[in-house]
Amino acid sequence: MKTKKIQRIKSLLLEKDFPPAGEIFTERSPIYGSIGERVFALIEDISLDRAGVIVYLNDQIIDQFNVAYEEIDEDILDDIIYLLEKVEV
Repeated sequence: MKTKKIQRIKSLLLEKDFPPAGEIFTERSPIYGSIGERVFALIEDISLDRAGVIVYLNDQIIDQFNVAYEEIDEDILDDIIYLLEKVEV
């Protein structure tokens, strides 16, 4: 199931001529994780083989890293798919 979701993400990225991810997720970015109420990680960048995650403390960037789609929980992959399908380019 996870493999099909990853294939769907890649298909959507190839199918549409997407702008940079920061412009894709203008209304909201998928949440990768959080610690308490002040530290949270958002998926802010996507490519065919990975997602770029930015970690915030309140509104300040404190870290960033890339994560392979295979390492992302299925519910987050569902959120990425939903947002990509919703985007008008």
